[in-house]
Amino acid sequence: MTTQDNSSVRKLRSACDPCHSAKVRCSGERTGCNRCSHGGRICRYSISNMGRTLGERKPRRKQLHRPLQSQQQNSWHTVVPIAPQLPTNSGHWTPPPPFTPNSDKNWSQFSEECNLNAIFPDFSSETISLSPLSATDETSTQPILHVDTAPDLNLLTPETSSPLDLDLYIPNHDLSETPSPSTSTNSPGGHLNSCPTGTAEFHDTTAIWTYQISGLSQKLSRSPLLPIDEVLTTNSTLVNVISSTLHHLPPDLSSQTSVLLFMPICMTQILGLFEQSVVCPNEDNPDTPRLQLGSYQIDIESQRRLQGPIVRRELMNLFDAANRVKCLVSQQIKEGQKPYGQLSACEILVDDVLCRIRALGDKLKGN
Repeated sequence: MTTQDNSSVRKLRSACDPCHSAKVRCSGERTGCNRCSHGGRICRYSISNMGRTLGERKPRRKQLHRPLQSQQQNSWHTVVPIAPQLPTNSGHWTPPPPFTPNSDKNWSQFSEECNLNAIFPDFSSETISLSPLSATDETSTQPILHVDTAPDLNLLTPETSSPLDLDLYIPNHDLSETPSPSTSTNSPGGHLNSCPTGTAEFHDTTAIWTYQISGLSQKLSRSPLLPIDEVLTTNSTLVNVISSTLHHLPPDLSSQTSVLLFMPICMTQILGLFEQSVVCPNEDNPDTPRLQLGSYQIDIESQRRLQGPIVRRELMNLFDAANRVKCLVSQQIKEGQKPYGQLSACEILVDDVLCRIRALGDKLKGN
């Protein structure tokens, strides 16, 4: 009876529910306060808590306005929110816990939890390769020709390049049968023995000799004149290349004839360099090459006496190479090999080279 009496005695609140929630003054009209009437709200009055026993009351809410010290202790700088596990069996992704400056976790542990395999389990069984060849068939066994090993058969070369450097592309012939000082490792033609095996498979011998002709033509048009030491070096290298090529001519008859035709053309160009550089030195001509012994400038008379035997020796080597080419061409003509016209032209050019070598040698003897 006491409980029923207490419940019947309990009154309604003096403020309606909207005003009570907003903590504003309520006019208290039971039919509708002024604030709810103007705002279009439902004005309803709840039973007051006055007279309610302790057991019937709900637990009080926590204090909204906490002290400043407690707020600083519980700030985001020191509190690390607890997040659920990253990967789940259902396949749904759960965001990782935020990384805070004062977190007890170190960065490596945080990065391990947030790796690609943990966040995206579907990718864990696959390997992502950034190689440009990953999109191709891995079982392909086709060789890859790199740029640094590919032949440079461009016929338009700068003047600074040496035309006879292409003897690097001559096959690895064994020249031990006819050893000479000019075929040593330190000589200009010595690198003929050190070229890689199988290089001839990637090069066209005809194109290489065309390159030689183009480079020698640029040297002939050079100004000032080519020094005598460069002419001697170029001649020595060309003689070695000719000797090596004669022992290993291309099997194709057309390419073989073309190479034999290019040889006397290169010899003619070398003779042109000799004729330009072995002129009598003239002090009035600034373009005339001078010989030096180290830093010592050799006078004109000594230069004439020194260069004569050296040039004659190189001319004899060129004469011997031209004579071997002539013998091979003459033999092919006698055997009736075709094309006959190219072989005849090659024989005429070789005869002209031999005559010019004799004339230049006689001129050097007269000086």
